[in-house]
Amino acid sequence: MITTRSRRGLPRRLTPVLTILLVAASCGDSSDPPVAADAAPTTVAAAVTTTEATTTTSRIPAAPSLEADLAAIPSAYSFTSVTLVDDDEVLRIEGRRIDGDTELDVSSNGALLHYVVAADGSTWVRTDGEETWAVDDALTIDDPLEPLRHPTEVRWESSDANTRIYRADYEAWLFALPEGPPITLFISARSDQILYRYKSGSTTVDLTLVSAPDLAAIEIPTEVPAG
Repeated sequence: MITTRSRRGLPRRLTPVLTILLVAASCGDSSDPPVAADAAPTTVAAAVTTTEATTTTSRIPAAPSLEADLAAIPSAYSFTSVTLVDDDEVLRIEGRRIDGDTELDVSSNGALLHYVVAADGSTWVRTDGEETWAVDDALTIDDPLEPLRHPTEVRWESSDANTRIYRADYEAWLFALPEGPPITLFISARSDQILYRYKSGSTTVDLTLVSAPDLAAIEIPTEVPAG
């Protein structure tokens, strides 16, 4: 069943979630370049560690290598973002995106909301523990990988047989940020995942996006006709 009502528990600013993930993970000075774990991580924090840059005597230029890594992620993937402040988790976003449809679980301050956003922007929300989906204001959630495809400069940070880590600069407007100097991201790529970390002061944001081509289609809620 679907009703039309305002959602509770989380502020409206949390709802364009994928955009916020990219903004949060790109603001300010990034440190501690990320490294993908050898196996699929159970948590983002477990997958992200610091690394020292290594040198490789023979490798392709960084920009086309990053372009190829981003292109290798299919239209179906899952993602997890964890935001820590003073080592306390303040926001967790887990979800999946399949052919433009997006499913999200957003938890913050003890509240947990579930979202379904169709490719056309139609949006539904449900408070955890409830069965009823509510029609919400339409959202536009673009592919979160798209801004990463438009760096102004890409440099190698390190690489080995399995993992490639880049230091890439981007114009701020690509991430819906105010006018300002270019931002820098450390991006870790493997054959099946993209991972990066933003760290500034006491705040850390870890984001992992994992290829999942066999995911089942996202079920879009169906509105029950009145009467």
